[in-house]
Amino acid sequence: MRLRPWFWIGLLLATPPALAGGVDVLHDSNVDFGHYRTYSWGKGVPAAKPENQQLLEQLIEAQLEAKGLTRVESAGDLSVVTRVMAQAEVGSTGTYHYSHNWDAGLIRADLSTVNVGTLMVDLIDRPSGEPVWRGTVRKVFSEHPNPQKVRSKVERSVKKMFRDYPPR
Repeated sequence: MRLRPWFWIGLLLATPPALAGGVDVLHDSNVDFGHYRTYSWGKGVPAAKPENQQLLEQLIEAQLEAKGLTRVESAGDLSVVTRVMAQAEVGSTGTYHYSHNWDAGLIRADLSTVNVGTLMVDLIDRPSGEPVWRGTVRKVFSEHPNPQKVRSKVERSVKKMFRDYPPR
């Protein structure tokens, strides 16, 4: 059986895009993280919704304090900067119908746009101003109808991000 080119186009349109990406962590291997004792918040790009930014700050503070760091209002050893970047993703679902009688096919595709957000957390050495650690989570925020599911995903992602902090 020979598959027509329209079959492949239909299959491509019917395939959903890849789902959420993982957590990526990078750090400067030349830095001794053991000498950092305090942190303070720096300016970044906050989440579009203030309640999401507040949630992020609470989750990050809980992780840093569990690792032995103390928050100070200014001039901490580390400056914590968050960036939440929104992007629109287009997904498609569809079907392909082929008629042997007419040697023709019909493709039906439904496109949908979903706004998703990427979270980036930087820890910056305050005296030098150089970033020493970065955690990134793609597709962590979404327009899910259940805010509790979004919150749960954000919590899991932030915990995973700081799981191996401080790096060895």
